[in-house]
Amino acid sequence: MAKLPKYDCLSYTWGDPMSRDLYPPDTLQKGMSASCDRHIRHADGAIVKVTENLVQALRRLGESGYLSSLDNLAPQYLWIDAVCINQGDNDEKSSQVAMMDVIYRHAETVVIWLGEEDFHTEGALKTMRALAEVSLKGFEEAPFFDDYDAFTAYDTLLEAGKSLGLPDIEAGEWRDYAAFLQRKWFERIWVVQEKVFAQNTEVFVGHEKLSWDHIVKAASTLKQTGLANPLQALYLFALDGYDYYRNGRVSRLFEDRLNNHEIFEDLSPIGSTHTTLETLLYYSKKLNATEPRDHVYAILSIWESSQGGSLKLRGIRVDYKSPIADIYAEGTALAIEETEDLGILALADHRTSTAAFQLPSWVPDYSRKAESQPLARWPRDKYMESPAGRWNAGRGLRFRGQFDKSNRNSWKLPVRGLEVDTIEDIGPTYEQIDREYHWFSLLQILLDGCTRDQPTGEWSCYEAFWRTLIKDTFRNQPAGKEAENAFTTLIMHRVHGLCAQAHGLQESIQILRGNKGDLAQMTRETNELNILIPLLEKTKKLLSGLSERLPQIPTWSKSCDICYQGEGDSSTAGNKSKFEHKSDDEYESMCSLRDIESSFWVAYSGRRLFRTTKGFFGISNQVLDKGDSIWILAGAETPFILRNESGKEWIMVGEAYIHGLMYGEALEDMSSPLGDILLV
Repeated sequence: MAKLPKYDCLSYTWGDPMSRDLYPPDTLQKGMSASCDRHIRHADGAIVKVTENLVQALRRLGESGYLSSLDNLAPQYLWIDAVCINQGDNDEKSSQVAMMDVIYRHAETVVIWLGEEDFHTEGALKTMRALAEVSLKGFEEAPFFDDYDAFTAYDTLLEAGKSLGLPDIEAGEWRDYAAFLQRKWFERIWVVQEKVFAQNTEVFVGHEKLSWDHIVKAASTLKQTGLANPLQALYLFALDGYDYYRNGRVSRLFEDRLNNHEIFEDLSPIGSTHTTLETLLYYSKKLNATEPRDHVYAILSIWESSQGGSLKLRGIRVDYKSPIADIYAEGTALAIEETEDLGILALADHRTSTAAFQLPSWVPDYSRKAESQPLARWPRDKYMESPAGRWNAGRGLRFRGQFDKSNRNSWKLPVRGLEVDTIEDIGPTYEQIDREYHWFSLLQILLDGCTRDQPTGEWSCYEAFWRTLIKDTFRNQPAGKEAENAFTTLIMHRVHGLCAQAHGLQESIQILRGNKGDLAQMTRETNELNILIPLLEKTKKLLSGLSERLPQIPTWSKSCDICYQGEGDSSTAGNKSKFEHKSDDEYESMCSLRDIESSFWVAYSGRRLFRTTKGFFGISNQVLDKGDSIWILAGAETPFILRNESGKEWIMVGEAYIHGLMYGEALEDMSSPLGDILLV
């Protein structure tokens, strides 16, 4: 490499670099293809097939004076992967990918092409530069504006602007900035390595040259103040409207790219801190790659640099002919060996997607976005001491599993553990609760649980229930009395919402009948009302039974009275300017309702409630089923749900929060020794 001429590297996306989600309908079909259907002439005269975005990048860089921007000391060579690597030769590609860090580390400058300017660009850059100028050093404690609610998001952003000294930023300009962060470069797995190894960086959007420091500082402000959440809510509401708020918010929660740019901040400068393979695989799962193998290959050089070169001693070899299942299992196994525990299993969820690559149940699918967040805060090496990473179900039992390296094709993970209970009853998924009004199903499990003896006298049935549904975490802290009060209000709010929905449908149907309105709409609403009425009756009966046994649960009539009195709407919480006539207590109650809704959402999405034969409440992967077993595994911070395959072979369903088993209680009076099993 020392004998090479000076050169730059281009960092870009092969396909369409733009996010067109908020584009007018007539422009949506004008996206770029990732196919190599364009041609450029190589320096030696050869014609090379490349993508449209690369052609556009080279054209714009020339027009923007890219060469002169480096004070005439610019290299005459620009390294481009599509040109310099034979993409049709897996052997050459494997060889080049294995030395990608060297290529980018020795480049004079990494030129980042984010794509053309569009109608979002002006507002986006105004907002980004304003956020980059914010200094939080003057605050004893950084202000935090955590708000997932689409209806109050802009009010929250306005409040934040005043507190942080931002110039006037319109709602459309906030959306422009969100759209800018949705550009595909920020989601691509390879650009992480390309950026962190760069000695110098030039960033271009169309003819605009940007400051990378502004991009990072603006991202840091979003992260430290919590503004990423209302910004995301504002963007997704603009994208999906009321369908987002009513039906889509959870499924979209973990698909956003608003926070991906934090990864660059966390990993730069490379080599300055120890970064575990587990953390890098966690980041990889949040990013995208056209080639699924790159979710592991694209982070290996970063890990090697963080490890001081020890990667070479582990025998990892980039090979694009290897099965994806072997690559993912190899990466997961090495992460387990490095941390000496089973923490990375929190990223795996047993579902149909594992069949695509024939993955073992304990191996995460790094090519798929998560449907739920890990129970503890991630990445673990950043939050090990935080309250939200506080559990120790295995009570210090160390993982001592050894892979059979002579036969890794089977990829069976040997673990030691204790089978402690069995799932007896299961509740609804979040989607069923949110779309199909299945709160009554949760209340039914609560009522059934309260009619039997509790596994311990340390807590009431209701306390175990509500703590389980929010994984005992409220506002990123262990839940207290305030959370209990807020959760009770949440139940009343949900009950009121069911009643209000039925009442609204009845009024709408009457109006349609009186005006001889749309027959199809009237039929649709009548069918929905016919579903709601029985649910209302079930809910009334459940509340009656619960209020007799639990003093915290109000009767049906009291629930409706309280909700109507408080307007029964958390969507206005967090915007005090609309409630100046309300007392501080009423305002705080509305904020608590909003926050408990968020806590429930984060904990429960992708999961479902269950009750065990011994009476414990828990939540875990929504594919769990009656008869699945609860295990405490050596080297695991949380319990796990396993399903017996045959003999000593078990399928991993997912990690679980089980109230009463999170701190090693199951190991206090062990009547049975730990068993050795295989996860398959």
